[in-house]
Amino acid sequence: MRILLLTLIFFLTIVPDQAEAESAFTILSNWNPEKTEWQTLKSYEELLRKNLPKDKFLVFGPSTIPTEHQFKMSTLGIFDFLFTQAHSIPDKEKAAFLLEIWLHSSAELRETAFWQALERHYNSKGLKILSAISSGNGYHLLLRDKPNFCSLEGAKISVPPPFDGFVEHLAGVPIKRNRTIIPEDLKNDDLDGFFVPIKEHSSLSWSKNVRFRTQPIGNINHLIFINLKKWNSLNEDDQQKIHTASLALETKIFALRKRKAGVFFADLQKKNIEAIDFCESQTGLLNYAFS
Repeated sequence: MRILLLTLIFFLTIVPDQAEAESAFTILSNWNPEKTEWQTLKSYEELLRKNLPKDKFLVFGPSTIPTEHQFKMSTLGIFDFLFTQAHSIPDKEKAAFLLEIWLHSSAELRETAFWQALERHYNSKGLKILSAISSGNGYHLLLRDKPNFCSLEGAKISVPPPFDGFVEHLAGVPIKRNRTIIPEDLKNDDLDGFFVPIKEHSSLSWSKNVRFRTQPIGNINHLIFINLKKWNSLNEDDQQKIHTASLALETKIFALRKRKAGVFFADLQKKNIEAIDFCESQTGLLNYAFS
């Protein structure tokens, strides 16, 4: 009830009147303006404004709506667009996680039967995928000690769901976490390592607590959906302009994140965290376990 009340207040106070509301696009985001991910959304806004008629202005949804309710509100059409990632989608709808095992660009994926199946899945939920924005790099294991014999051999690894199976496949013990790493986690002597997004290391004192990192694993995607009924209500010209903007965003952000990845790796090297091949005799073992 509280969530619906907040939504009603949003529409009464932010959207000026009914005539304008019918031409506006409302957008929900997992991230608030203080987060770096918001810049991706601002880039998308600029691309849409450049291509769409001026009356198709954008209204940003309130950050007070909890992440766990955003997917449902978008499927119901309460909001038109949703900017999210697979971690934030309800468990039974997490088909988008499959994107994270692909190291191909989104443009290449769109030509595959897998993409078509993903489209059908989310269409059945009332959404259409507009963008799958690949980071070009995903996760790595940060470890206190160098692993032996191509396994984690009982090592306790802090891991976000749903990646506990990845750690178990490597004979490790997953210690689940439901948030980003904080400094106190690094000081926990009961933990032998961490499975984290590559970009997540820079603000923490990793070098005081871990000594090794594996090669990159998998791929992180941010996703933009549109409510399917809203999409079908648009004329073909507006659909094409939104489609063009969505593809342009993928290309722009992919190139930006590839450049930033080099900065992340240089910082790790500066902090004397040694890059290791997890298993020289089975070079694809990590990606196989992740898949």
